[in-house]
Amino acid sequence: MLTFPPGEDYGFRLRGPDPTLERYSKALDFYREHDDVLADNNSRIIALKPEEPGTLATCKSVTRFITALIVDELEAGMRFCFESGKGAIALVESPNNGVLSDFLELKVQYLGQR
Repeated sequence: MLTFPPGEDYGFRLRGPDPTLERYSKALDFYREHDDVLADNNSRIIALKPEEPGTLATCKSVTRFITALIVDELEAGMRFCFESGKGAIALVESPNNGVLSDFLELKVQYLGQR
């Protein structure tokens, strides 16, 4: 589970099963800006419907790309695929509702490569 501090520029690189939180740098794939989680460096966020399985095959086939997750709009249990610019794919779930003033928790499960 990655826990982002409120209002800080932290993020992670998606390269394998254990991404770690890092201070923002131009090398990160995903990072939190105060009220958004953004994709960078040719990475992308893929919106999943609740009925879609969180599998590697689903993440490779769905093309509902979004540019950001808005923290205040996150609800517990929402799921997304994150794909790095280098083809690493993870299923990301929000275990709690998003609140701008709180820490943001994201559960990241590495699924594999494109």
